[in-house]
Amino acid sequence: MGNISDTANMARNLQGAGIPAEAILQETQSQSTLENALLTQETLRRHEINRILLVTSALHMPRAMAAFDNTSIEVTAAPLAPQIKLPENIIQKPWSPDLHTLLASRSIIKEYTGMLVYWAADLWHSLT
Repeated sequence: MGNISDTANMARNLQGAGIPAEAILQETQSQSTLENALLTQETLRRHEINRILLVTSALHMPRAMAAFDNTSIEVTAAPLAPQIKLPENIIQKPWSPDLHTLLASRSIIKEYTGMLVYWAADLWHSLT
């Protein structure tokens, strides 16, 4: 949404759904999911919170949960509806390339690459 950060946009949506602004904690410094998990842990610790609902896209949830596994936070997954859907008005042929499939593949590749990086980092730390 333009120059609005994901965090600010989510907070605005929560407020629009009736959640008071003072009930929303925002972590705004992270540059990655893993960094977000670690910085969120610090933010929650200062507020004496140790359990959260983790709300993110269904596609991103496995990587987000993996990132939060490295924290002391008790996390319950609350995935949003799948973000990759086949348009209802298009007849999709199996293995037929199109822009929709290409864009979906990009998101999937990003998530699985991220999971591979987290797995490799955990393996590296366990070996050193």
